[in-house]
Amino acid sequence: MNRICMLLIALFALAAAVPAWSADDEAAGADDVGTASRVAQPTGTELARLVSLLGDTVWAERESAESRLKLMGEGVLSRLDPLLAAASDPEVLKRLERVYRYHVPQRLYAGATQREGFLGISMRAVPNDEEPVLGERQWGVRVEGVIADTAAEKAGLQTGDLITAMDGEPFVGDVNNAHFSARITEIGEGGTVSLTVLRGGERFQVAALLMRRPPEQGGSPTEPPVSNRVLACRWRAYWKTYLSRVRAELAPPAKAEPDKADAPAPVPAPEREEAR
Repeated sequence: MNRICMLLIALFALAAAVPAWSADDEAAGADDVGTASRVAQPTGTELARLVSLLGDTVWAERESAESRLKLMGEGVLSRLDPLLAAASDPEVLKRLERVYRYHVPQRLYAGATQREGFLGISMRAVPNDEEPVLGERQWGVRVEGVIADTAAEKAGLQTGDLITAMDGEPFVGDVNNAHFSARITEIGEGGTVSLTVLRGGERFQVAALLMRRPPEQGGSPTEPPVSNRVLACRWRAYWKTYLSRVRAELAPPAKAEPDKADAPAPVPAPEREEAR
């Protein structure tokens, strides 16, 4: 009997601790959904912390930090440049390079090997007055159809999905498909694009590896596909030049060399957990 009483008392206490639901709460929740696709830009301190986590001893922390940087959009690169210039840890540099390659349009380094990217959807631009979940002046891209065996299908996009952002950047301004299509084109074949998708009230990200435009969709039947090896070589040349320029312009001034007698002992590199 005592146990039953204690259980009832605990249940009443739990019910009192849970706030009552109201229509106002539902409206507030709708407002939250409408702004969720706007990826918050971190402060300088937060950005520096993310970069430092790229060299963390725990593999999951390194992966998480890299993924978060990839979701921030191309605009984050100018803010990363000073941190890139100061970086010396090989692991941090390797992961920063991957972040930059994720964001840098292929046209900046591919040269004559660039081919326009192709996602593989039919789409319709949707204004915010048609989709209340979108923020002020924001619009989305409604997936009207998914072409078989394309980047869109392989990424898991479905008819009816609402794309609200690309590479962490929401679509703001004039309502049209041109901005979306132009961005896909300039990222290029072999490039990766991160799309924020709303489906049935659930918001999530998908990464699509863009393909070449097939002949039946207007692509050239004779144009050879992009060689990943050639693209990688062109990227390495671009990255080497970019890194040298950033270091020359933004690297902190070198400290005076201490006397050998006063020099601290070298710090061994941390032992890092690898992927399992």
